[in-house]
Amino acid sequence: MGDKNTRFFHLSVSLRKGRNYIRKIEQNGSRLVSLNNVKEGVANSSSTLFRKPKCKRIEMGHLRFSKISEAKLFWLERSPLIEEVKQVVWDCNGSKTPGLDGYTFSFNKKILDGFMIAKRLFMASATRSIALLLKVDFYKAFNSILWEHIDISMGYMGFGSHWRKLVFECLSTSKLAILINGSPNREFSMERGLRHGDPLSPFLFDIVVQGLTVLLNKALASGYFKKLANFSRTLHNSFVIC
Repeated sequence: MGDKNTRFFHLSVSLRKGRNYIRKIEQNGSRLVSLNNVKEGVANSSSTLFRKPKCKRIEMGHLRFSKISEAKLFWLERSPLIEEVKQVVWDCNGSKTPGLDGYTFSFNKKILDGFMIAKRLFMASATRSIALLLKVDFYKAFNSILWEHIDISMGYMGFGSHWRKLVFECLSTSKLAILINGSPNREFSMERGLRHGDPLSPFLFDIVVQGLTVLLNKALASGYFKKLANFSRTLHNSFVIC
């Protein structure tokens, strides 16, 4: 029985590998057939997704961002102790991430809570004649975040120049390589976006969302939005246009 099961699983893996094998692609009207050309084509297309676009920024320095305390700022910018570095390395446990896709349990819990929040928002807004529910595709936003926006937002929140420089170094030195038929293509540099699975990425993403939060709060204070009634405690960042 054991040999039959082994043969079955090996056969299943081989069939799946054959179905997923990329033999050719079309790019800019040309058909790329050889493996090297396919890899180069995928690398060129993927690197385009992570190029920095030309766009105008919204000035938000006058808005009320959450501020980091002096004590936390001092802790961030102090030199780490050798014992602390050793503890972090020892806690990495090989190539494992802190949680699913690099996120902690509490971060994933908030994502799951979002489905329940969305349901309650829809039910509450269904009784109104005019309403707007805003759904943000955070998965796509993860790949298109501008590093300049992260740096400026951290400045608004009171982060020091040394810490901001360290974060920018982590972002700007990142490179990607895509597996094509089991082997990686050439590496290419990123100009924007956050890496999935990086333990630092969820925290940087929270900083980016601060910009959206302060803009919504400004719109609320200006009377463009009204909070949903009876949701102020659990849905403090939920709005509806009336």
